[in-house]
Amino acid sequence: MAYFQVTRLLIDRKDELLPDLTLETGGEADWLANQNPVAIPWPEQGAPNLVNLEWNNFDSSDGVNYETLRLNRINLQWAFDGAEATLGLQSWDWGSSVFYQPTRYFDPLSPLILARDEPQGSEGADLSCALLDDLSLEGAVRFLSGGTAEWVVRLPNRGIGFSATPSFAHLAGGDEIGLDTCLTFPTFQVRLEGADYYFSTGGSSLETVTGLSTVIDQSALVLEWLDDGTGQALGSYSNQIAAADYLFFSWQRTVGKNWKILPVLVKSLEGGPFLFWPKAVWDFADQWDFTLESQVRIAYSAGPLALNPDRLFMAVGCHF
Repeated sequence: MAYFQVTRLLIDRKDELLPDLTLETGGEADWLANQNPVAIPWPEQGAPNLVNLEWNNFDSSDGVNYETLRLNRINLQWAFDGAEATLGLQSWDWGSSVFYQPTRYFDPLSPLILARDEPQGSEGADLSCALLDDLSLEGAVRFLSGGTAEWVVRLPNRGIGFSATPSFAHLAGGDEIGLDTCLTFPTFQVRLEGADYYFSTGGSSLETVTGLSTVIDQSALVLEWLDDGTGQALGSYSNQIAAADYLFFSWQRTVGKNWKILPVLVKSLEGGPFLFWPKAVWDFADQWDFTLESQVRIAYSAGPLALNPDRLFMAVGCHF
């Protein structure tokens, strides 16, 4: 078992420059130290940006100490006449599912990532405008290294108790057609989110997430079924079984004034182990919290999730 110590400084802020103009900035400084010289265990790698806004010592490191300094976001947001425009380094938060969002086309977050922070943003632009009372149009583009670009068009339709957002994405490896729907009832919510990926080399694959959420006795329950048709969501943990189906169940509850617990269970319908994923957060002092999170394979067998390592994560955070 390898042990890692990570110290991180995250900065995120918004400044209102004018009544309709906002400046958003965000960045981080990381220092990782590990006992044994191994590959850097960053949980996700985003698409290479047009401009490299990260400094690190990976090439000159001693194999134990790794340092990173990067800019995650810096953009201007302008609201005007029923429309909103964002220009600069930014990230896009699309999709209503909890476990995995197939319609989060730009830098989707891995379903099994510990400490789910936003990935580094991309240089680009986003423009949304209202068409009707409940209907709007959004277009987004991001620029990548090599002079390439990816773009997305979305048509959010939000009413009382429902939302439906069809979308089309032109990405580096192909095109995607997606739909994100959500029905909210007095005691529960039903979601269906999916994207059909058309590879530039030919063929297509469908990713879908079907979800149900409810609150029982002050406990939030979530049940989702992920059909990972492309193998891009969890294929790297699957013992060469790329496309597979996964069930995700979470139970979240606040205990007293200072504790929040979130046990999660993940299981593939194609076999493999159960993945038990408990998390607890303790607000032990003003602006301070302690997080304990782990992923443990139960009833091990070959198949999906077999390559996911048993992991334990502890963190102490100060928010100011």
